[in-house]
Amino acid sequence: MPSLLTKQPKFSYKCNYFLFFSIVIFLVFLVNLMDLKKPIKLMKYSFDKSLGKITHQISKGLGKKLVKKFTDYNYNINSLEWTAISYLYYNKESNQKEIGEFISENKVRTKRIIDDLEKQGYVKRNISQKDKRKNTVELTHRGEELYLTLAPLAEKTLKEAYSDLSKKEIDQCLNTLNKIQQKLNNE
Repeated sequence: MPSLLTKQPKFSYKCNYFLFFSIVIFLVFLVNLMDLKKPIKLMKYSFDKSLGKITHQISKGLGKKLVKKFTDYNYNINSLEWTAISYLYYNKESNQKEIGEFISENKVRTKRIIDDLEKQGYVKRNISQKDKRKNTVELTHRGEELYLTLAPLAEKTLKEAYSDLSKKEIDQCLNTLNKIQQKLNNE
């Protein structure tokens, strides 16, 4: 996740499928452990039950499943590239720093991802009208078509992963997630 001390880009659940679903699964687990109306008491740390471990494993698992689906359909896109494409689809024009914060990668790795997407014709860099020293990044027509082609595969991957959850469980998780996100953003 991006640093809590930096300004966060606009969040879209459709944009970052992996992070969103990782947190949904965690919240289902959390909701089952406690009554949300009672204040949370300090819990003893357990690596096996830690948020970081659980969300990391879920995110990696979802990423592998999604990349496999993409590969099955002859698309050579990794999960970070997919997340960047999704982000740009919903945030039409961004800079490299905003993309890096969203995908939680450093400047060098973010530049490589954007370079690879640009070589494939999915994104283009433009000189910013506001500041000629900066570039903005946006999806090309080909990048938008790719997003629209792959989004149903991403949706299918998520549906498969949470097929055993009820709508109520998912809604409860989303509400709890929003509260956690607001609290973290306000600290």
